[in-house]
Amino acid sequence: MSYLAADFAAGDPAAIRLCYEELLGRTVQTEAELVQLILDANELGRALEEDSAWRYNHMSCDTTSAEYREAWNFFLREIDPLCKPYEFKLAERIRKHPAFENLDRERYGVYARILGREAELFREENVALEAEIEEAASRYGEISAAMTVHLDGQELTLQRASLKLQEKDRATREEAWRAVADRRLADGVRLDELMDELLEMRHRVAKNAGFNNFRDYQHAKLKRFDYTPDDCIVFHRSIEHEVLPHIKVWQEDRRQRLGVDTLRPWDMSVDVYGDTPLRPFADSDDLIDGTIRVLNQLREGLGKTIVEMRRLGHLDLASRKGKAPGGYNNPLYVSGYPFIFMNAVGSHSDLTTMVHESGHAIHAVLTHEEPLCAYKDVPSEAAELASMSMELLSMAHWDVFYPDQQDLRRARRQQLERTLTVLPWVATIDAFQHWLYTHPGHSHEERHEAWLRIAGRFETGMQSWEGLESYAALQYQRQLHIYEVPFYYVEYAISQLGALQVWANSLRDKEKALDAYLAGLSLGYSKPLPEIYARCGIRFDFGEQTVAALSAEVAKAWQEL
Repeated sequence: MSYLAADFAAGDPAAIRLCYEELLGRTVQTEAELVQLILDANELGRALEEDSAWRYNHMSCDTTSAEYREAWNFFLREIDPLCKPYEFKLAERIRKHPAFENLDRERYGVYARILGREAELFREENVALEAEIEEAASRYGEISAAMTVHLDGQELTLQRASLKLQEKDRATREEAWRAVADRRLADGVRLDELMDELLEMRHRVAKNAGFNNFRDYQHAKLKRFDYTPDDCIVFHRSIEHEVLPHIKVWQEDRRQRLGVDTLRPWDMSVDVYGDTPLRPFADSDDLIDGTIRVLNQLREGLGKTIVEMRRLGHLDLASRKGKAPGGYNNPLYVSGYPFIFMNAVGSHSDLTTMVHESGHAIHAVLTHEEPLCAYKDVPSEAAELASMSMELLSMAHWDVFYPDQQDLRRARRQQLERTLTVLPWVATIDAFQHWLYTHPGHSHEERHEAWLRIAGRFETGMQSWEGLESYAALQYQRQLHIYEVPFYYVEYAISQLGALQVWANSLRDKEKALDAYLAGLSLGYSKPLPEIYARCGIRFDFGEQTVAALSAEVAKAWQEL
């Protein structure tokens, strides 16, 4: 940091305003002076991003704290609305400066494209409205964090209760599933009403910006320069046609091994290849130690990222009451080493979450020296490539967690299943959001009917929801992305196809594949997505032929296990 004073207070509106006024009032005549203005503006942006990140981290870790919630809401109410108009004016000054066209296109080409898109979308009237939306969306985490159930005389978070879905006894699984479903159903109306609020406000944002609907607005805001909403719809069909047949084979195998006539929702998580659920670690420290070893075996020195995050207190992994749901890696643009948040309960899925978030963390460290916020704020299609590839690359070293060879085979088989089974779910969530935002003013009943229709399209027909229709109609409420980060989800499927290509390359030449993967991540967003994928040694392609070929490769590897 060279522009901001050492005692700069990123949470002080007066201090922020002084910096923006200085930047806007500065005399800028030469290319060198323009570049310095860009660097200083981005230094301020990095400081504000880190302040925001810590406020969100604290609130996620303890949703019961009025202090943390007020700190986050203060940012949403006071800091963000203050900054956005200044950011727009500053970006316009940079973009329209005569010297901007003379800057190196290799270095500033993507930056220019991003500034142009932000200028197209900015509307003064949306600043306060977007702050309201953020504050309302954060209520989803507050509502979800308060959900607990009583099983076997214990009060359990939904994450811990869901561990019972891995038990061999079918009655135990059903009891746990119904307890969790009933608890979610109790807040079903409340979450539908929250969705109503969000839909109405987001529609207004889109109309203010000149769009017919929020779907098209958000697609533009997410800077999807390389594909369109129609491409997403084609992708949905590819998943439906090329992925579901493989999953149907796996589900028939599951049905036969369970010895049941019909699969039910509580039959889908139990491991049919082992007598007990996989338990790869005992506690958070065990998970951290094992992850460091796995990363260092993959490439010496990769584990240093997690070592440093532990030293800095940037890991909050265990599930507990009052903690927000889900998991994330939050980059810290000033200090460098990010923050990992998750709700671990000792399951195999916790291991995959940890290596997934570790991929994000390594990505953040690789781009730490990048001075431009726009290039550190990597689009999800590249960010999730980092994390999903790490899930698959790390499999080669999961013997750290599973010294028993049979357990290791089970874990790898589950991971391969997950790489494909996530695709129909992603398609379901994305297709549902397309419907939500292109049908403004719909009723709760119409919403539920649309969900059931869309979800049914991406099911194999092997699982029965008979008698559970009231639960089935609200399954979308499980997905926090719909509430908090709309349309941020199809990227998981796009990235999964990229990750499968990275994994396939590693089977042929591990070191070459890993070199390419890390080189691609190091670019941040300084290049367009197709170039980032190419540097990783793969193609940015989610056409039907690619989906078919990669699905077949996964199915073959699964069969070998």
